[in-house]
Amino acid sequence: MLLAWPNTGTVTVSSTFDNGTIATDSVNNNAGGIIDLTGAGGTYTNGSGVTVNNTATSSIKLTNTITNGAGSITTTNGTFEYKSAGAQDVFSGVAGSTYGNLIITGASTKSLGGSITVGTQVTINVGATLAEGAANTLTLDGASPITGTGTLNADGTTTYNGAAQSVFGATYNNLTLQNGNTKTAGGGITVNGALTNAASTTFDLSTNSLITGASSSISNDASGTIRTQGDVTFGAAHSIAGTFIYEKATATQSIGAASYASLTLSGGSVADGQKNFPGGTVSVSGAYSVSGGDRNYGAGTFSYNSATAQSVIGGAAESYNNLTLANATDTSAANYKSASGNLSIAGALTINGNNTLDMGSNSFSTLGSGSLAATGKIRWAASNSHVIAGGGTTEFYGSSAGTAIAGTYGNMWFNGSGTKSIAGAVIATGGNLATFGVTVSDNLTVNGGGSLTVTSMDLNNDGSITNSGTITVN
Repeated sequence: MLLAWPNTGTVTVSSTFDNGTIATDSVNNNAGGIIDLTGAGGTYTNGSGVTVNNTATSSIKLTNTITNGAGSITTTNGTFEYKSAGAQDVFSGVAGSTYGNLIITGASTKSLGGSITVGTQVTINVGATLAEGAANTLTLDGASPITGTGTLNADGTTTYNGAAQSVFGATYNNLTLQNGNTKTAGGGITVNGALTNAASTTFDLSTNSLITGASSSISNDASGTIRTQGDVTFGAAHSIAGTFIYEKATATQSIGAASYASLTLSGGSVADGQKNFPGGTVSVSGAYSVSGGDRNYGAGTFSYNSATAQSVIGGAAESYNNLTLANATDTSAANYKSASGNLSIAGALTINGNNTLDMGSNSFSTLGSGSLAATGKIRWAASNSHVIAGGGTTEFYGSSAGTAIAGTYGNMWFNGSGTKSIAGAVIATGGNLATFGVTVSDNLTVNGGGSLTVTSMDLNNDGSITNSGTITVN
């Protein structure tokens, strides 16, 4: 029997260390105390009701196992070291076991016997491996929670639960970042299961890569931020809430194909910090902000995917391959997707149903092809630079005069105080939508030599039509 036995020195035991069987017994491993269980028989047996108090500067070293009886073991303080040359189980017999410091050493694998929390730090020394186990969670509370040059086999769930923390570079099954503040990657991060970035938490990958597996998922809270100066490769289709920031300032940076809620590209200038888009689809349902280095949209598709209004970034610095407008609830003004400058589209412009592209006074500097769904719309404040084919509506609006260039349209709508003109052969072949084919709400002039042919639809004149050419309604 050991009654309130204090230890401030070193106790070395080559066989079983048994703490007794009486509930009032206790071992106080006090400041600087070391219990070193050496040899193949170095087993710690916790008897009935016995408590081991391990202070912040004391340690217990194990070459074998802890066997827990009916008592309790306080692992919160000090250091526990698992140092066998062979395989070893990491004690988790007390519900919610929390270690102060945990040291893994030796040339073999140390496996969690259940879920544990480490309050300060896990050290995995060279040659050693800490294996979580698929059903277990390793919760980390310290500022630098994992250190060492050994291996973390993160095949369970790893949760970073502290304030500002470094995230160990590793391949994770499930990786959870929570409790706010900034979690900064100390190396490349691969996630094959679930990556969870919780409320008000920033995951800063710094210059490190982020890779996700084919069966992975990303859950980023609406108030969460993921930011990176490294390359990103997504192995699965991800829909990422919150804010995602690519901010490399030198060389180039690869963008992951995903559906983003809010996407920011920043850092660098011209070729330095250039953002290279993937061959798949990148869509943004909220704010899309660009600055710094160039954008290379590659051979893929960029989609403005909001249910409500969005700014479609234009100008000389933007040269899209394929551009898609999607997901608007209807073509009302509150849901317009409005060009902020001239648009350069090397491939296809696709305006899906219920979506509106408001070109304003801008134009297409280049356009490979365009398609306008039956319930979609494109608006021009003056003259149009291209005809977008399909059954949707082309609207000419505003106080400026404008000309509808020759071509085959779907539905057409002329409105606004500025006189709209037709100079060439204009054909309208769309369906009977709310605008009833071709509608003139204000002033339309068909110039001499010009023609307007309306096929299988109505021509509705609610304003004034001046005809010096030919108008045909079939």
